[in-house]
Amino acid sequence: MISAALVALVPTLGSAQEAPSLVVSGDGHAYNVTCNENGFVLTSLYPVFRFIENGASSSIEDGIETIYLGKSCDAFPETFGTGVWGRANGGFIATFDRFSIGFPRQEPYCPNDDAAGFDLAKDCPL
Repeated sequence: MISAALVALVPTLGSAQEAPSLVVSGDGHAYNVTCNENGFVLTSLYPVFRFIENGASSSIEDGIETIYLGKSCDAFPETFGTGVWGRANGGFIATFDRFSIGFPRQEPYCPNDDAAGFDLAKDCPL
C-alpha cells in the first residue's frame, strides 16, 4: 500500500520542476549541468577524489566538484585553476595545465534559456 502511494507521488514531484541535464566524465563521475548567463556549471553528484601532483607538495583533493565552462571557452574548477574547453562530434573536454576531463559522446545541455544564443558547434570547437 505504501509503495503504491510513493509511485503515485513521483510524477507529481517530477512535474513541479524541470530535471537538470546530466553528463558523465570518461572517469565515471556524474555531473548535473545547469546554466547561467556566463555558460555551463557542472556539479558532481558525489564526491570526486583528485590527486594533485606537485612534487613533495602533492595532495589529494576530495569533495563535490564544480566545473565552470564559460561562453568564451574558458574552464575553471577550483582544484586545477584556469583552463579551456571545447566540443567536437566525439564529445567535449576541459583541459588544464597538467590534466583534462573528457565527456565522450555527450554535450552540455541547458534545460532553460540562460545560455541562449550560445552555439556549441561554432562557439567552442575543438
